[in-house]
Amino acid sequence: MVADFVSADFGWLKSPDGTESARVYFKAGKNRDGWFTNVEILEQASTAMDILDKSYPEYEHVFVYDNAKTHLKRED
Repeated sequence: MVADFVSADFGWLKSPDGTESARVYFKAGKNRDGWFTNVEILEQASTAMDILDKSYPEYEHVFVYDNAKTHLKRED
């Protein structure tokens, strides 16, 4: 799984020099990296906000999340 932020104006979220990104690679599953939980979502959002505050402070940013039911862990 790849979780990232994208802007219609700037493309994939990264610092202007390309050294910082909020992109997360995650191998979901019981025998892999586990599950992408609220903790990971909040960590990723914090990283994204840090990049935006530092690199693009003159803009107002809005985050929109896709919270589709297909993203839920299935029953055993």
